[in-house]
Amino acid sequence: METPTNSSRTIQSVETTFTLLDEIRRRNGAGVTELADVLDLSKSAVHHHVATLEKENFLTKIDGKYRIGLRFLTFGSHSRKKEEIFENGKNDADTLARKTGETVRLIVENSGYGLTLYQSTGQKVENPRTHLGMVEHLHSTAAGKAFLAALPQEEVETIIEEWGLKQFTENTITEREELQRELKQIREHGFAFDDREQFDEIRCVATTITADSGDLLGAISIAAPIDRMDDHRFRYELPRLLQNVVEMIERVDEYRFRHELPCISRTLPK
Repeated sequence: METPTNSSRTIQSVETTFTLLDEIRRRNGAGVTELADVLDLSKSAVHHHVATLEKENFLTKIDGKYRIGLRFLTFGSHSRKKEEIFENGKNDADTLARKTGETVRLIVENSGYGLTLYQSTGQKVENPRTHLGMVEHLHSTAAGKAFLAALPQEEVETIIEEWGLKQFTENTITEREELQRELKQIREHGFAFDDREQFDEIRCVATTITADSGDLLGAISIAAPIDRMDDHRFRYELPRLLQNVVEMIERVDEYRFRHELPCISRTLPK
């Protein structure tokens, strides 16, 4: 049996399993040889990992490639139901999607990334660019920048140091000074904007959702292609709609939040 190392106190084989799973997810399926090459592991080591995961239904094998299995849905559903923002915001997100016809998401910050906890699409949306469980960098999305604006400066710096400012489109912010200026504006106005910074031709507006205690529950965003998102809708109409929804979501039972529903949350600076 493997034991944690003295320095990191982690189990190497477990780390390898998660790295392998993440690579399979990122590639939307992969074979043993492909995984061995990209992860610099032996084929036999990869085979042992994927065979075990397949046996437990965490992976499924289709045409020689391993893909993420359905058993993760059980864990994901259980985890999501523990999130206060999901329990209190999913109905309002659905209403907002119907009213605007666009894509509305509830997003939480997790380990320096934005994670889509819930997504609702309106009648205008045919092929959404985002999906449930999607993980994104914070600096390139409206929700992500809203999170960064709510965090202490030293934590913002830590996230930038660890994950960088990767460029996704020609509009992505890749300079620290520019990002800091935008975060200041978000703190002043309460809303964050993604003007084709994560995806070409997609605009998105978002704002954070907090509890009375100051705990940061998550963020809510609305996204649409630029041909349905002119400047007035982008800068004024949708932010007002978001604000109305946030006011409803934030009416949570504080005792229930603190004692009955443990969740991924961050505390805002005083």
